[in-house]
Amino acid sequence: MSDTELPDDVGAETIPPKPAALIETFRAIGYNLASAIADIIDNSISADAGNIMVNFQWEEEKSFVTIIDDGRGMTEEEMIEALRPGTSNPLSDRRPSDLGRFGLGLKTASFSQCRRLTVISKAAGGSEPAYRGWDLDYVVSKDVWQIIRYLSKPELAAELGARASGTIIFWEKLDRIIFGQNKQLISKTKFWEAVREVEKHLSMVFHRFIEKKKITLSVNGNPVQPWNPFLIEEPATQSFPEEIYDNGQISIKGFVLPHVSKISPEKFKTAGGTAGWTAQQGFYIYRNDRILVAGDWLDLFRKDDFTRLARIMVEIDSSLDFSWQIDIRKSKAQPPKMFMEKLKRYGAEIRKNAVEVYRYRGKQKQRKMGRSSFEFAWITAEEQGREVFKINRKHPSYRIVRDQLGKNARDFERLISLLEMTLPVQSIVFNENLYADQPAPPPVDDQAVAEMMKAVYNKLISEGFSPQKAKEELYFIDPFSNYPHLTEQLT
Repeated sequence: MSDTELPDDVGAETIPPKPAALIETFRAIGYNLASAIADIIDNSISADAGNIMVNFQWEEEKSFVTIIDDGRGMTEEEMIEALRPGTSNPLSDRRPSDLGRFGLGLKTASFSQCRRLTVISKAAGGSEPAYRGWDLDYVVSKDVWQIIRYLSKPELAAELGARASGTIIFWEKLDRIIFGQNKQLISKTKFWEAVREVEKHLSMVFHRFIEKKKITLSVNGNPVQPWNPFLIEEPATQSFPEEIYDNGQISIKGFVLPHVSKISPEKFKTAGGTAGWTAQQGFYIYRNDRILVAGDWLDLFRKDDFTRLARIMVEIDSSLDFSWQIDIRKSKAQPPKMFMEKLKRYGAEIRKNAVEVYRYRGKQKQRKMGRSSFEFAWITAEEQGREVFKINRKHPSYRIVRDQLGKNARDFERLISLLEMTLPVQSIVFNENLYADQPAPPPVDDQAVAEMMKAVYNKLISEGFSPQKAKEELYFIDPFSNYPHLTEQLT
């Protein structure tokens, strides 16, 4: 017998947990409303549902929530087993598409938000829906592990009975949703604000399922639109080579999102996500197309404004749940130590590129067309051991004005030097941070840019450039590189 094995007679005693104490502990797992709803939807997806409807009903103390799906449903025996805490072993093999792990999600997610959970289900081929539920007040008063066969709204069973199969999760006694910290009933406005936050969260967590048309998801009848963190449809988004590890079980792909000047104000606002641009940077960890972690540097880097455009997609196989320490809520992950160095190396490279875009130090590679030279309006120089900003004397616009001034060019140069010396760098940085999550209005309109562009174009022609070469040159001059449509209009 090994040191780890026990003899047959060890004097074992059964000490079952006290129901009232343990079931209240289940409520403290750490869900919020949005993550709890998402956990319930995981079960619907695992049950092959194609349509999932989340409905919130405001009736003050009698407010309730239903999550209705058209999945394969459960028999009465299966439903009773599903209500058992810890119904499955997290170490057991699961279907590759299964989004669960611990066998606790239905119960812990529901208990975190309500004191009465009722499950109504109808299996394919079944005649009548079955229902059972947990009422925490009943468990506390009786101090017994007992579910109840009670349904306060029989119309829900009738609604499900008209379907071929499906399940309804019914939450009542919404103490964690409708009451504030002072135990006072929240306002109706506050309630619907929370619902909107749920919708935003679901649009992110399940965006792939919606994009791939695996599911149709709605909140109070409103279709949930997918929120893709990587703006892959935007031409100015930079994508980087994918790296694959562990025989395809892990993949990493980085993105640097466009600078604010390259996308519309509407798109900029949407792309900031639920928490804003700075907070949404980082790694996005997916398992089976579902987001587990959304915007987190996993303690490898800190979040700052200069890297706010960096987002990295990490895909892991469901077989890695244990080694990546996926928690019950499926909202946290901790990669193995041996893999952290790979994430740090890849993340550092993406962050470097994000800083270049944020600071306008880099231009999209497709614009450079193999050229290394680019004429920025502002350049940096080193003076007395620190970086300072200077007007680029080689910029065509500068040369146009200087040449036109002739003998007065010296006064123009003095003015430029004065502007450089008095550039309010600290105020600029302060304002950038203050308005970091707001799109900046364009400094000039197309007409003003077109007039400047025409002057530079004519200057280039006068210096011996052909019309075609002059146009090409404009693609490498700041800010004309941002207005290719105006370049094509030049004649």
